[in-house]
Amino acid sequence: MKHLFKVIIFIAITQSYAQNTTLAKAQKAYLDSDWITAAKLFEQACPQLDLKDRGECILWNALALSQTGNIKDFTLALKKIEALIQTASPKDPIYSDLYMTKAQFETYLNKHEAAIQSLKKAYLSNTKKQQNSLLKVCESIQKAYPKQITIELCDEIRGEKLANSNIDMQKKPTEKETNTSKEEWFIQLGAFGVRSNAVLLVQSLKSQNIYVQIKEKKNSEKTLYLVHSKAFNHQKEAFEYAETVFKPLNMEFSVLKQE
Repeated sequence: MKHLFKVIIFIAITQSYAQNTTLAKAQKAYLDSDWITAAKLFEQACPQLDLKDRGECILWNALALSQTGNIKDFTLALKKIEALIQTASPKDPIYSDLYMTKAQFETYLNKHEAAIQSLKKAYLSNTKKQQNSLLKVCESIQKAYPKQITIELCDEIRGEKLANSNIDMQKKPTEKETNTSKEEWFIQLGAFGVRSNAVLLVQSLKSQNIYVQIKEKKNSEKTLYLVHSKAFNHQKEAFEYAETVFKPLNMEFSVLKQE
């Protein structure tokens, strides 16, 4: 299992816990690939941390356990990840990372269908910074389970990553620009190649009393399922709504003019 989870192995490495000697030793053992020692030390250190730091510490503990070579440790690591997910909020940046980790664990255990579902949840809550990791995890699942559902999901993640890299950095409109705007504007929250993924996002937002809808966009090659907000009369209105409603949820968005 060595190096199996390189994709997200240093997910919390930027955190500074110098004040905690046990945790510092655990981190050193982890970086030295002394997985058994690292797992034991993390087990001791995590309960001593503030609640806000404890989740990432437990994630380190789970990653160490997953690489000891002991199937019991691996199973315990998966349980720790599942427990963390139950207490995490989709608003937390770590939420997508937890589901990516869970997907990789499930792939190792040959639970491929479960891994795909976990990755879908990671995909729905990911940020642009996580897209490289998300794609690498998907490709590792596809290698183990080269089914159409996996291929389509990886293609969709790859397509969104490419689309985001090609979009120019949007600037907030000036007061002068918004005053002269007469067109309708909307907020786009995702572009999916598979309708069911768009439906999942819509259902998630509607459960929070946020109105969104699916728009189909067809071209010569395929149909895209776009998740859009309600329409706005001015660009500034759309930006203000997006920053009030979607930014606190850590959701990426684009403000676009109605064609």
